[in-house]
Amino acid sequence: MPEVVLATLGEAFKDNQALSAAVGVSADEVSLAVAEPALAQLVAAIDLTELTSGR
Repeated sequence: MPEVVLATLGEAFKDNQALSAAVGVSADEVSLAVAEPALAQLVAAIDLTELTSGR
């Protein structure tokens, strides 16, 4: 049964922008690994002019 759960989660996460993978199943728990972008990438994506203009 763990193979089915891992395959289903793999299918569900395949279109995410962040890299992710189901790495384990134990009883009623699933372990997921997600690679988040670096903080510098997140900050660079924010338009700071909107934040400082009060909008």
